Amino acid sequence: MIKIIVICFALCPFIAAGEQSERDWEIHKKNKHASVAFRPSEFDKLIEVQAQFTIDSTLSGFLLFLQDTDHIPNWVASARKSHLVEQHTPTKNSFLTTFDTLWPFSNRYMYVDSDIVQNQDLSIEINVRNSKHPIPKHIDVESLTAIDVKRAKWIVKPTSDKKLAITYQIVADPGGVVPYWLSNKFALNNMWRSIVSIQQQLPQSRWQQHRHSALIEKKLINATVPY
Repeated sequence: MIKIIVICFALCPFIAAGEQSERDWEIHKKNKHASVAFRPSEFDKLIEVQAQFTIDSTLSGFLLFLQDTDHIPNWVASARKSHLVEQHTPTKNSFLTTFDTLWPFSNRYMYVDSDIVQNQDLSIEINVRNSKHPIPKHIDVESLTAIDVKRAKWIVKPTSDKKLAITYQIVADPGGVVPYWLSNKFALNNMWRSIVSIQQQLPQSRWQQHRHSALIEKKLINATVPY
């Protein structure tokens, strides 16, 4: 049974540096269908990263793709493994993801709660925050450094029954001792790599043939409910 979870910070395990100010987004990289940008945040020495892209997918296909924890290392840059820790309700969950980091820095983990809301216009908002629930003893994070998620949010808007416009914004502290210039570069490059992987894999994903029981699609399709 596929549990309802959401990958949030997994797209960019390191985000840091920059003076706090109010200014426009600075583009890191873009193509016809996607862009990754950044700007200073209200948190000292942390930057906010934004990814925007359009993609051929149903709402269900997108969310179920993100929920497929076994598949996460195939598209999330630097992700090693993801665990569903607890499903509190069909739309509220706790999960933990571990990440590999360049030597000599310690590997990281992210432990967060996610909350999924569908608006009247059928768009989805996924709010993410640090989890306050205890980490299960069978998940060993003793040698890992915790990532502090200050703010993270997905906004997914259907523009037709099989096309989405997606925005993802995040501010997070990678923790530990990492040079700011290196953590910035690592974060932005990983975000771009992950977005490109989503664009390559999601339209052909098997989840396009399924309907998520908690979502209302712009146009209902004849699909199998996976649970």
